Amino acid sequence: MDALNNWTNPQACSSPYQKDAALPTATITAPPTSSWQRTNFAVSVTDTDTGGSGLASCMYGVRSYNGSSWVQILPDTTLRACNTPFTVTVGALANCRNEGNSFCEVRVRSSDVAGNLGPVNSRGFSIDWTPPNPNPPSILASGNTTNSITWTLSTGSDAHSGLDPLPYRFSRTSGGPYTAAVQASPAWPEGGLTCGTSYTRYGIIQDLAGNVTNQGGPTTSSTLSCAPPAPTGFTGSNNYSTSQIRWAWNAAAGADTYFVYSNPGGVFQCLATAPTTFCISPISSPFLNPNTALTAHVFAQNAGGDSGWSNDATGYTVPGPVTNLTASNITGTSITWTWNPPSPDGGAGLDYRCSLDGVLPLASCTSPRIAGSLICGTSHQLQVYARNPITGVMGTVVSDTRSTSGCNAATITMNPTSRPWANTNIDVTITATDSDGIDFVRYCWGKGAACNPLQTDGNDPPFNCDGTSPCSNLVTQTDDGNWYLCARAKDGSGAWNNPAVCTNPYQKDTVAPNPAAGAPTCLPNPNNSGAHICTWSAASDSLSGLSSYYVYHQIGGSGSYNSATPSQPTPVTNTTWTPIPAIGENTYRYRIVAMDVAGNSIIGSASSLVTVDKTAPTITTFSPSVTPTASRPVLNWSATETGGSGISKFELWRADYNASTCNGSTMTGCSWSIRVDNIASSATSQEDTSTISTNRYWYGLHAVDNVNNCITETGEHCGGVTSDGLDTRASYGPDQVVFDNTAPTPNPPNPIAASNIGDATITWTLPTGSDSPAGLHATAYGFSANSGGSYNFQGTSAWVENFLSCGTSYTRYGVIRDALGNQTNEASATASTVACTGRSAALSINPVPPSGWDNTPISVSLNASCVAQGGTTLTSCTAQVDVNSSGWVDVAMPYPTTYNMSSGSSYQFRAREADTGGFTTSTPVPNPVFQLDTIPPNQVTVSITNSPGGGPAPEDPLTITWTASADNQSGLSHYEVWRSLDFGGVPDPLGWQKVGSDILPAEPRTLNDNPSSSGKWWYGIHILDNAGNMSTEAAWVWGIYDVSAPIAFGHIPNKFSSITALRPNLSVTLNDVHTSVGATTLRVKNEQNTTVFTKNFAVGTTNITVTVADWGTTVLPRNPDGTPQTYTVEIISQDIVGNILVDSPPWTFDQMNQPPSKPSIE
Repeated sequence: MDALNNWTNPQACSSPYQKDAALPTATITAPPTSSWQRTNFAVSVTDTDTGGSGLASCMYGVRSYNGSSWVQILPDTTLRACNTPFTVTVGALANCRNEGNSFCEVRVRSSDVAGNLGPVNSRGFSIDWTPPNPNPPSILASGNTTNSITWTLSTGSDAHSGLDPLPYRFSRTSGGPYTAAVQASPAWPEGGLTCGTSYTRYGIIQDLAGNVTNQGGPTTSSTLSCAPPAPTGFTGSNNYSTSQIRWAWNAAAGADTYFVYSNPGGVFQCLATAPTTFCISPISSPFLNPNTALTAHVFAQNAGGDSGWSNDATGYTVPGPVTNLTASNITGTSITWTWNPPSPDGGAGLDYRCSLDGVLPLASCTSPRIAGSLICGTSHQLQVYARNPITGVMGTVVSDTRSTSGCNAATITMNPTSRPWANTNIDVTITATDSDGIDFVRYCWGKGAACNPLQTDGNDPPFNCDGTSPCSNLVTQTDDGNWYLCARAKDGSGAWNNPAVCTNPYQKDTVAPNPAAGAPTCLPNPNNSGAHICTWSAASDSLSGLSSYYVYHQIGGSGSYNSATPSQPTPVTNTTWTPIPAIGENTYRYRIVAMDVAGNSIIGSASSLVTVDKTAPTITTFSPSVTPTASRPVLNWSATETGGSGISKFELWRADYNASTCNGSTMTGCSWSIRVDNIASSATSQEDTSTISTNRYWYGLHAVDNVNNCITETGEHCGGVTSDGLDTRASYGPDQVVFDNTAPTPNPPNPIAASNIGDATITWTLPTGSDSPAGLHATAYGFSANSGGSYNFQGTSAWVENFLSCGTSYTRYGVIRDALGNQTNEASATASTVACTGRSAALSINPVPPSGWDNTPISVSLNASCVAQGGTTLTSCTAQVDVNSSGWVDVAMPYPTTYNMSSGSSYQFRAREADTGGFTTSTPVPNPVFQLDTIPPNQVTVSITNSPGGGPAPEDPLTITWTASADNQSGLSHYEVWRSLDFGGVPDPLGWQKVGSDILPAEPRTLNDNPSSSGKWWYGIHILDNAGNMSTEAAWVWGIYDVSAPIAFGHIPNKFSSITALRPNLSVTLNDVHTSVGATTLRVKNEQNTTVFTKNFAVGTTNITVTVADWGTTVLPRNPDGTPQTYTVEIISQDIVGNILVDSPPWTFDQMNQPPSKPSIE
């Protein structure tokens, strides 16, 4: 209604008006309170709002207890998604960063759209990320049996959550799974294993939080070996000894020891340790009797047990010797022997074997043994063996020797009684005579020793005695050797010659010496005397022995060696020979014939070719390569050698020119000497390498063969056979060689005279030169515009130079050369043309480029203007450019013209005037040259470390680094670091500012920066080259810099308020704009500054709340006198970079509640 009582009609309405005073709630539902966590874990929260406005934001915080206080790690204002699990990190730098029981607290709260901030709901969790100790554990193997091994892990301990109820876990494979055994005890007796098998096991220890140690092991151990199988092939010996038996068997796999027992009886006999598979029994006294049979068997044993018994086997001791062997009833034709059985004897059975006079095979025999049909006067031996008929083994032989009664023997003669060494058969006539007649003749040949003819009835061929006397025949030996011939005869009375009649020696050798004499070595070879000495290694003969040598030769390297051409017709008894008299020039080979005493011969290997050379070489040509010469003289030649020894070397001789005594006409005063010796035989030229100077020289050549025959180039002998003495070189040699390496005179040719000087011409004149001995060159005089040449040579000493610039100073250089190119040192002179009178050249250039590298201009405008010399006609006026110092070229007309330049090149510009009288140029611009570079350097990649930075003083800087750039033209100049604050997720385009000073390419590519304020800062790099081109980074990077402390707000109860609750609910919200809240501690102090309550909050906790339950038994009373007591709440927190929260003014409240009065007792 207005002042005149007018009402608005209709009325004005607005809507809606909404009120929501109910606090939203946030409740942690999982994981369980105080549950152990070892890795990042998810926290489930139920968020609700009953007031109707709906949830606006949900927050959480984390604080960690460090053993003395709670540290806020995340502020309680850290945002999270409502009704959605969120992750809490675990680790030394994570949200839950202290290990211990309930050492990490997660706090949640929520706010609604109406601005109500709900209470904090918190839940403590136990943290343990450290594996148990020891880490890794050891694992030991023990108690091994054939089918089990006990594996034992180290006894574990855990400082935080403690060990799992079943902490000890084993695996059969590396890396798990560790489920082979999971148990409370560290010892795992693993059974059911296979004997004699290797096993490897691994283990870990686990704590209650699920942390496990690194893997223990590998540990490898083996079960005990399997009991071995029964041995096979068990045998007993029958010939070991008279008192013991050797038992043997095949090896049983895995056996350690073998035991032999008798069977039946079970008496231990012997044992053997593997790998031995035999033993001897009995092992100690009492031993067995000879000829004893014993049956036994064997079993094998190892740690795994005993095997079964082997097969049974019977062994026998060796029979003993017979006893009391004796002879009786000895006649001229018979002997009777008797004996008793061995004693003691084991009773395994006996028979006997005998041999009379060593006759084999042994024959079965019994006692008595009668030997009949013997020869009178002869000795006989009986050998008797006791034998086990089962095994066939005989005991030690017992022998007895006796002689028959004596008788008269026949007479035996041999003709001849010996024969010396020969290479024919041996023939001997044997004759036997006796008054009783001759019945039989026996004989034998013994090689190197006497033999024993048979003494039994019968004749040896060719004898056929029939009882008459004498009985004679011829016997022959066809084999080589040193022989004995022995014979005996039986006469009519039955008597044999005893011993036999023997004569010797009879010697035969049909084998040539072996080895033959070695191939002769004849020295000297080659030689020029024909009287060389040949030696050879000796031959050998194993029978008759070596007798002598013959020397055979072959002439001319072909033909045969035979007795018709022996060099030595009479034998030589030593191993050295020299041809006497000396032989003529030719080539020879020698072979040695060795003879033995029996007349056998063998020819040895041939010697190397022996050359007798009595002919000197021939020099067919000899001349200098070049004369005259400024290089060292080189002499060329050709030569031949026909004597056979070949050329060994050449010698170069020289005589120096002397005007009076060695001048080409008169040579008597020439002093000849060797200048180069030992020139290779294959050479056909040689440089004089001795000391030499400018002069005339005479040269000579000696050719020397391998036997020192020497010849000169004129055919004069200078050594060797038919030599006429050392060459004096009195009048020999080729034409003179002129050697000149000296420059002409004068040297240098000063002065060079400048004359006939005009405005465009100067005449330069060198002094007249001279040279000896080579003389001046046809074009001896050289001139150059540059010191050191190159020189333009001409035949005259004056050079007229035209087309010069007027008023200009010129320096010219000159030399003189001789016919061989020897050149004087350089002379020089300077002169100026006549001053200009009007000739000029000017260049207009726009813009004028600077000297050195730059990126502009890329083109210039050129215009040339010229004035001709007075009295001449202008012929051209051009603008010129020199690109990369490659020389001046004209820029195309018409002028003015635009000239475009290319990046990477250098430029200078000038104008050139030419007229009929000469030319001139303007001064080049710019000077030094202009170098164009329009290409920026390569981009770089930027990175930031140590983000977030900041914190309390001294603040931690952000560290900016970048990769190296490159510039292929002007080169890098420097780097610049730029930064800008964040503007909606990108750098503020108007906020870029340079940081620090320029950084040179050689300096480290890094910069530490403390920005001027907290925030998200973007960084980039400017890269500049020496021409001013700039490139930037490939992409910006950002870092967080935080020097602002967290803030506290929403204090409940409000600061300076009054309360009545003895255990009040406290809450406050923390926030950090740039990073996040760290650990937080809330402390309540009374008026006496005594802390009466403390609660710690984990890193990241932003909703700091204390509920009634948190107080426990603690209350906040009034003062004892009943007056209100003021309590102060301290919030101790910092963000993750260390900025410390300051809650100012202090958060205090007064306790107004009056405790109930003490009841009275009546």
